[in-house]
Amino acid sequence: MEMATFPFLKEFDLRPNSIFIRYLDDYKKVAGTVWDDNKWYMIVTLVLLFIVHRFAWRSFKNLIIHYQLLRCHLQISILTLLIGLLF
Repeated sequence: MEMATFPFLKEFDLRPNSIFIRYLDDYKKVAGTVWDDNKWYMIVTLVLLFIVHRFAWRSFKNLIIHYQLLRCHLQISILTLLIGLLF
């Protein structure tokens, strides 16, 4: 609802009111309006989300597989950092 406030303000020059809330009950009309107004933004967002998801999964999959080895090195690094900060 907060994301819809600014376009509503721009179009009707007032804050969302009961008419706005009743309009949200008709989700098919709202979804159609959002799709018509923001079609390319939504497509680009979904494609970028997919790319980021694939990159993150491939990156973190190796961390999960080699977790035991990394955990030992990470503990030593954190311990060294803490000792350095304390003294």
